[in-house]
Amino acid sequence: MSEKRSILYVDDTKLHRLMVSKLLSEKGFSVILAESVDEGIKKYHENQVDLILSDIEMPDKNGFDLISYFREIKTSTPMIMLTSSNINKHIDLAMKYDVGNILSKEYAQEQLAPYIELLLSKNFFGFEKYLKNPVETVRVSLKSSHMLHDLMDEIVNFAVQKAGLPQDVSYDIRYFLEETLTNALYHARGKTDLKKKGEHLVLEEKDEVFVEYGHNGELFGFCVTDLEGSLTKQIALKSIKKCLDIEKALAEGDFEAFEQADSGRGIHTVRSMASDFYVNIEKNKKTEIVVLIQKEKKKRDNPPSLIINEV
Repeated sequence: MSEKRSILYVDDTKLHRLMVSKLLSEKGFSVILAESVDEGIKKYHENQVDLILSDIEMPDKNGFDLISYFREIKTSTPMIMLTSSNINKHIDLAMKYDVGNILSKEYAQEQLAPYIELLLSKNFFGFEKYLKNPVETVRVSLKSSHMLHDLMDEIVNFAVQKAGLPQDVSYDIRYFLEETLTNALYHARGKTDLKKKGEHLVLEEKDEVFVEYGHNGELFGFCVTDLEGSLTKQIALKSIKKCLDIEKALAEGDFEAFEQADSGRGIHTVRSMASDFYVNIEKNKKTEIVVLIQKEKKKRDNPPSLIINEV
């Protein structure tokens, strides 16, 4: 019998420690509990730890202080942050400490154990890992910008007619696809000038962007994979941060800031309605964006997670 994988969980709230410990123990993990950053550091050095899980909001030292310590000692142990507050309020610190995985405690029951399994496997790529038990899936190789509009129409029609998503989300999905696919085709390949001039782009024979989409009766999902791989965790975080700043400006009546935004709004819009949103990055080789949307899910101010996996 294989040895249980060990999770160190740091949280100052006893109830949360007990709830998360019970959840992970039932999934076959061994859980080491600590109620402060200092105690968490002590127990890390006293035990064999496969993954560190930490609350962000704690008195005295917080979860980012814990991250900072482990960055300094250059541990390779993966880390996940949990929060009871809106994930978007932590974007500045996520950028500062290069943190790409923050989960909302509200959705931990659904997301935490599967994500830990994914993180420990160190194999994030593949649409099939996210859309489980699909009823139907489609895979399209995008070789030219001429294909963009027809492909977006196909995906949006599939989402509404086959996956059963409400019609009012079709605009947001299309907006996100247009931004994401344009970035993959043009910007990732240093062809931004062609896009600005309105010129079409045909990829070289060995180059490829491919799109997968499907549904399983409960979820509609789509995945965009770019084999150029120029995206980084920091670029993704900056894109989200930029859009949050634009949203704030818009709320304050600064419509000019909204109009001047050339990218980022699509990612932010889809994050607000997705049940799962993953950005997987293999540096300088491959980028994969996976979005899962539940039927009849409405937009929410607090996205369920911030997950950017970078290897």
